[in-house]
Amino acid sequence: MNKHFSLFPRLFHHGLLFLMMMCGLLMSAKVKAQLPTAQHISGKMKIGLNLGNTLEAIGGETAWGAAVTSQRL
Repeated sequence: MNKHFSLFPRLFHHGLLFLMMMCGLLMSAKVKAQLPTAQHISGKMKIGLNLGNTLEAIGGETAWGAAVTSQRL
């Protein structure tokens, strides 16, 4: 039973870990090439509201001048 557990460190030591990491990096590069740039995304942004921070405001959700949260909002 000990032989099975001692096999894993040797496999990783002999390049299996390196091979898995390289495959992950290559897949990541392909995915990254298909993603829009930060400049493209920010160009599409409009004025918004961080509802999470609004709901956590000390003094209630209107403490920072925002309207009461509704389904429409």
